[in-house]
Amino acid sequence: MPSYGVDFRPDLTLDEALARLTSFEEEAGPPPEGGAPREGPAVAVAGRVMQLRPSGGVCFAHIEDEDRRLQIWCPRDRLGPGWEVVQRLPPEKFHGLQDQETRYRRRYLDLLSHVEQRRHFALRSAIVRSVRETLDRRGFLEVETPILQPIAGGASARPFATHWNALHTDVYLRIAIELHLKRLLVGGYRRVYEIGRVFRNEGLSPRHNPEFTMLEAYEAYGDYTTMRELAEAIVVDAAHAAGAPPEPEDGGSAACLNPLARRLAGRELDLTPPFRTARMVDLVAERCGFEPLAAWDAGTMLDEARRLRVAPPPGAGPGGVLLEIYEQHVESTLWDPTFVLDYPAEVSPLARRRSDDPRFTERFELIVAGRELANAFSELNDPIDQRRRFEE
Repeated sequence: MPSYGVDFRPDLTLDEALARLTSFEEEAGPPPEGGAPREGPAVAVAGRVMQLRPSGGVCFAHIEDEDRRLQIWCPRDRLGPGWEVVQRLPPEKFHGLQDQETRYRRRYLDLLSHVEQRRHFALRSAIVRSVRETLDRRGFLEVETPILQPIAGGASARPFATHWNALHTDVYLRIAIELHLKRLLVGGYRRVYEIGRVFRNEGLSPRHNPEFTMLEAYEAYGDYTTMRELAEAIVVDAAHAAGAPPEPEDGGSAACLNPLARRLAGRELDLTPPFRTARMVDLVAERCGFEPLAAWDAGTMLDEARRLRVAPPPGAGPGGVLLEIYEQHVESTLWDPTFVLDYPAEVSPLARRRSDDPRFTERFELIVAGRELANAFSELNDPIDQRRRFEE
């Protein structure tokens, strides 16, 4: 075999080779006492050498492909004099790449030394595929819309700006997908969606990245109830696509496990539908010890915020103060999936007001494990109300 070969076509993956070896050993049975091990058919496999341990006349090595690490051994006299092509082995998990900053900035090294990270990539691919299948089954049309846009609209975020030389104009990398999808509804489509990259020129944290993937979906003639049903279906289907939960640690039967139960940060997370629904005002009342509806004026709501050590943004009305209290004292406590309903109109300028209480809107956020997973609302289609809210 040449040291720097161009083409090599393995017969089997390492997973397949191990399965075939196990099957051969079961069929052939143990070797006769004092006899040589039984030889099975020869196969060609390929992988990266991750560990190498010469020992006397033999050499032990760990080789690895996408899915499996396998230990092999070979007599040294069969390797030839120039077999050590690579002098430095890749970093391995426990003694190699440990620095978190390096792992996140140079993900290829992270993947090389931490096999479980590759499983995360495969899991993400399965989940995205499931999201598409759920939307496609419900009659949504997948589209692609422009990433370079003349205005940074659809969200409140700082954009990345660039210049389009051919048109002599400044443009922005999109901060949301919203505007062009709504134009497609105007053009006559009933249900559309896009899974695409968006860009926000803001800070970095474990929960925020300037470049990330977003799903946006729009349905004509629907409201936040139909969007709630869709969001639940997407999450449940994605959980099924992610595969079965791990084996129970207490030795119980795997068949008894809830297929929609997961463990996250040491706690069980139950994704079984139907998800809980609760109004924001009720959650705040339950958690914070006061009734928001009874305190619905700026002065009283601010007093409650001070008691709870919450500092609302300057000029916030009762709706803005309520949102700040909810985000600081309630949201992180919602573990199992919860639809938080009826956001204040003050902080939801594009959502339709509730007909029974115009202080609130037909808007929800889906919270799972203390984090926002989805945001949706009935679109405001009253131009007079829309103009009034923008002016306010």
